[in-house]
Amino acid sequence: MSFLTPLYLLAGLAVTLPIVFHLIRRTPQGRQVFGSLMFLEQSPPRMTKRSRLDNLLLLLLRGLALFLLAFAFARPFFRSHQESLAQEDVGRRLAILVDTSASMTHSDQWQRTIDEVNELLSSVSASDSVSLLTFDQQVNSLISFEDWQELPADSRQSTAEERLSELKPTQRRTELGDALIYAADLLAQNSERKISRRQIVVVSDFQEGSHWEVLRGYEWPEGVDIEPRIIELENTLTNATAHIIAATNANDKDLRLRVQSSKNAQSETFDLQWDRDHLENLEDPISDRSPSKTRVDVPPGQSKVVRAPEIEEGITAHKLLLTGDDVEFDNVSYVAPAAPWNVQILYFGDEDAKGPEGLRFFVEPMFPSTPNRQVTVTDWESLESPPDVNDPEITMTLIGTNCDEEQVNWLRDSIKSGRPAIFVATSVEQGSQIYDLLELSPSPVTEVTPEDYTMIGDVDLTHPALAPFDDPRYADFTKVRFYGFRSFDSNSFPDSQPLLSFEDGEPFLMEIGNRQLILMTAGWGRDESDLAVWSKFVPLMNGLLEHLENRVEEQPQLYVGDSLTPALLKSSLEEIWFQEPEDAPVRVTNDSPLVLEKAGIGMFAESKADLTEGNAHEIAINLHPDESRLDLVSFESLEAAGLPITSATTALLAEEESPESSRQLMNRELESRQRLWQWLLLAALIVLILESVISGSMQRRAGRSVFSTQS
Repeated sequence: MSFLTPLYLLAGLAVTLPIVFHLIRRTPQGRQVFGSLMFLEQSPPRMTKRSRLDNLLLLLLRGLALFLLAFAFARPFFRSHQESLAQEDVGRRLAILVDTSASMTHSDQWQRTIDEVNELLSSVSASDSVSLLTFDQQVNSLISFEDWQELPADSRQSTAEERLSELKPTQRRTELGDALIYAADLLAQNSERKISRRQIVVVSDFQEGSHWEVLRGYEWPEGVDIEPRIIELENTLTNATAHIIAATNANDKDLRLRVQSSKNAQSETFDLQWDRDHLENLEDPISDRSPSKTRVDVPPGQSKVVRAPEIEEGITAHKLLLTGDDVEFDNVSYVAPAAPWNVQILYFGDEDAKGPEGLRFFVEPMFPSTPNRQVTVTDWESLESPPDVNDPEITMTLIGTNCDEEQVNWLRDSIKSGRPAIFVATSVEQGSQIYDLLELSPSPVTEVTPEDYTMIGDVDLTHPALAPFDDPRYADFTKVRFYGFRSFDSNSFPDSQPLLSFEDGEPFLMEIGNRQLILMTAGWGRDESDLAVWSKFVPLMNGLLEHLENRVEEQPQLYVGDSLTPALLKSSLEEIWFQEPEDAPVRVTNDSPLVLEKAGIGMFAESKADLTEGNAHEIAINLHPDESRLDLVSFESLEAAGLPITSATTALLAEEESPESSRQLMNRELESRQRLWQWLLLAALIVLILESVISGSMQRRAGRSVFSTQS
């Protein structure tokens, strides 16, 4: 038997303490004189042998407990098992993480990465177990631990090198934190093979934008260390990048970009210019005239917001180039030109009620024109003759008055044709006309006048038109007051959905049909409500317009690696068809997203036919801005997050450790397997319990003996 910490055996000397304390008897030093005894004759004291052992069984039990505790702390183990363990082939369990993100596409970064991994594979011994993983936004396994063990030992390296040679870096961003957590959990799993070391080797450029911060909340498993193999850019290289931060239309004068320079940049001057090969509608395509440039001066490590270079009216641009730096993979920004959206609203209302008390007064301010949308409001009364029901120029109808028979017939046919409408119930009589327009059986409509006022009590924030308000900062709808409204039986409208309801549950805003008609049971006249001065009213009405037309004025910024869904594009459709650059169209739903793989101009439409026939919307897909943050991450910050980082030199020394260190490592492994100390502690506990039982029994017998003597 051997001991992992033999010095604790010295604590076994404590077993002599109970014996010593028992044998040492001290004679009382003080004397007390009693007056009543002074007349008695003195007699010499009787000499007896006082130093003798009493209750020998209890003494032995207590000494045994102390001995077992000292023995347990010495961590004993049997060497016979160690010798058999030493004869087994014990190797490392190694997880190799290879960075395949977009930043690895620069210059010879990828070839250097391959060379580094091949060199690492050549140093792997036959007893090592290896898992080869790649990572960008997600982790992929090229070779698992099981695959490695099943391969013949002489073909493992060649197989790994062959699979690496078929690999290319992607355009996705780096998620270093998620990759390390995945590898650490993989190594922390129990293995049937005996392992001398668990290690993660990361081959990456370790850029600042690698998203490692998730590791701060992760408890790193014990016994797993990290060895970084850095594929670092030269310190003399200058990297700058430009990313769109406002507006998505190249023809918009408010198109702004953030130009950022690396910390070690050797240059401060960069140029922004539209790529001539991606300009459309040029009058002279073969002209040598280049688009105008915008020069930007950015000090190293800083950023600056600038406007994009102007382009001529009528020319469409897609691709913006940045020049003047040494790193080219992130020098392109794609911009999708916004298709012109001409909105014509046909208004049905009292032409004389144009003052602040009427509805018509607020229609233009409610639907303002923007750089990407031109809005025209046409009054029915101003037309010489009724327009064609199928006129594609008319986007939507807005009904705010009691219509005559000609208007009712036209509106009924308009709604049948699929043109959306907003119906504002201004009176009981006028509100009843909605049943004629929808060809429904009439139902009673009543006037409701609150004693003072009423407010919004329920909001459906899941509806696409109200989704922008689904934020604690904007979700308060109690600031607007209503002094009267019309009450409708919601059951009389098939396929209806209340969007906003009053405090008593009566609907204020209701969608009837799928983007067919919006019913408002109260108007925005000042005598009826405070809607006209409510800060959320204009965004609400424009949200309804975009929902009814299934069109979003400003598309979100999309990056390579995003999971594309109709909801991400702010579309209320259940499914769309999307086409990535140079790829075939695919069907996309909220339950079946599409992961974007390429930067460029994508297209989406409601159907595959619209996509192939050119009736599609364009949207830009760019590299993630964080992928351009190429400065080296702070390894002090990684260590502060709890990562056990070792250098390549330290790892090499660990592999070439001395025989004595190997023997100590084997001892620790063997002792951790046998765990004899647990049984020794259990035995000590049993001995102490037995000692307590016997001691208690002796005290009870002694008590009964004294009681009998006194009796």
